Amino acid sequence: MRFREIIVERDLMTVIKKLQSPENDRSLIRIIINEIKEKPKDLRALSLVTYHVK
Repeated sequence: MRFREIIVERDLMTVIKKLQSPENDRSLIRIIINEIKEKPKDLRALSLVTYHVK
């Protein structure tokens, strides 16, 4: 199953590090991270929604 649009609500730095890492991701969002890493041709949009944890 390929996602065509993805919105990730998570700490932005965490997502960026996971996307840049050559290691296999084992987090709760690993399915989404792996889909993005595969860079499907039909992916139309990727939105990263940031939030601050205090």
